[in-house]
Amino acid sequence: MTTSDEQDLGRGTMTPVARCGEWVLRPAGPHTPFVQDLLAVLAGAGCRWAPRPGGIAPDGRERVSFVEGLADWELVARGGDPYAHRPLLQIMRWVRRMHDLTATPGSGPAAQVTCHGDLGVHNLVYTPDGEASGLIDFDLAHRGSRADDLATALKELARLGEPESVPAQVRTAVRLLGAYGLEAVDLESVLSRRAAAAPALGRARRCPGRRCPETRRLETRRPRTALR
Repeated sequence: MTTSDEQDLGRGTMTPVARCGEWVLRPAGPHTPFVQDLLAVLAGAGCRWAPRPGGIAPDGRERVSFVEGLADWELVARGGDPYAHRPLLQIMRWVRRMHDLTATPGSGPAAQVTCHGDLGVHNLVYTPDGEASGLIDFDLAHRGSRADDLATALKELARLGEPESVPAQVRTAVRLLGAYGLEAVDLESVLSRRAAAAPALGRARRCPGRRCPETRRLETRRPRTALR
C-alpha cells in the first residue's frame, strides 16, 4: 500500500497517526521498543482487546494492529454513553490483567507493574451497542505502581472532582475498583496520587447518611492494613 491508501486517524492531534489496512502507523521514538514489548506480552496472553505489535514499518514508523470499533465521540454521535458502567468495568478487568501479567513477583498491591499511563474514554474502543471492545494508545506506558493507573481511572472514568453528584462519582469509583479487584488495591496510595479524588471520597466517608452501599462495603470488606 502507498500513502494514498492511508486513512488519517489523528483527528486534530499533533501526532500524525494513519491507518493502512490492518495496521496503524505512527512515528517511532525511543519508547517504541518498550511499547512493542508490552503489546507482545499482551498478545501472547491472548488479550485480544489490545493492539498487536507490528514492529517497525519499512518507512520507519511504528506499526500496531487496528482495533475495530468506535471512538468515544463516535459512540456519542450515535446516542451512546462512553461513561456507562458496563464498558468501564470491563476496561478495569483488562487493566488488572495487564498489571498481573507484568507485575514484579510476590509483591502484592505494591508490586511494580507496567501501567497504561493514559486511561480515559478517549483511549477506549466501543462496539456499536456501547460495550468495550478495546484499549488503545499505550504511548505513555511505563513501569510504576498499580495505584498510578487506578488514580487516573478514578479521575478520568469516575470523573471524581468534577462538579457533579458526589454520591454518583463515589459509587462509580467503588465499582471500578471492585471490578479491578479490591484485594489488589491500596486505596491510600490511590488517593494520594489523585488529589482531586480524595476530597470526594473523604466527604462521602464523613457523611454516613449519604454514603452509597458500595462505599460501606469497601470499608468493611477491605483489611484495615490496606487502608493505612
